[in-house]
Amino acid sequence: RKACARDAPGGRDRRGTASRPVGLRGLRLAALSEPTQKALRRILVPEASVLNPVDMVAGAGASEYGGALPLLLADPGVDLVITIFVPPVNVDPVGVARTIFEATRDATKPVLGCFMAREQVVNAIKELDHSWFPIYDWPEQAVRAAWHLVRARRLKDDDLGEAEAFPDVDHAAVSTR
Repeated sequence: RKACARDAPGGRDRRGTASRPVGLRGLRLAALSEPTQKALRRILVPEASVLNPVDMVAGAGASEYGGALPLLLADPGVDLVITIFVPPVNVDPVGVARTIFEATRDATKPVLGCFMAREQVVNAIKELDHSWFPIYDWPEQAVRAAWHLVRARRLKDDDLGEAEAFPDVDHAAVSTR
């Protein structure tokens, strides 16, 4: 399965916070389509990376999340999205969370989220209506959950074939044991 990670801004390299555990879990980062990349370029600042993981850079707020999430969810190459938000001081984290929740309410693909903020901010976010949206403390936890979703899908899609009948088995004797 192919994941799209909306990554925490900055860091030591452009691969970001979620991409390392995605690879370690055997998941792959989706290659975003050219139309998705073009649409992201129109709504994000020029410094943003529209490759995957998408890095909207520090300062991205509710309008950027509200614009980017539908694009990522509509991309045919994306099977699920992981959002990671580290609130800068000039952005309302609860407002961003509210926008993320609303943008994903009717999503047909899984969306998981990580809000890396002070405890009081995370508690305020958790008070919002988000029953369809799982929240994790760390990106690795969200990636682990995504891996389990993919694993469950593979098991569900696995063709087990036809049950084999064993005519030479004494079924009455077996059922009494």
